[in-house]
Amino acid sequence: MESTGALFAAHAIDPVAALVRAQRLAVALAGRWGLDPGRPRNVSRSVILSGEFRATVSEAARILRS
Repeated sequence: MESTGALFAAHAIDPVAALVRAQRLAVALAGRWGLDPGRPRNVSRSVILSGEFRATVSEAARILRS
């Protein structure tokens, strides 16, 4: 990470809580910059599931792990 100039900070709080804080910061920054976080730029593809295939949470997690 040092070669890219990234900063690593380990916290004693729950990692999910840290993720929520990061997401809130990202949304606030997007608003400040006049961007819509619900419509990201440079997204070339999206997946739309039809009624034939609706994965449960456990099925989706299994698919993502494979």
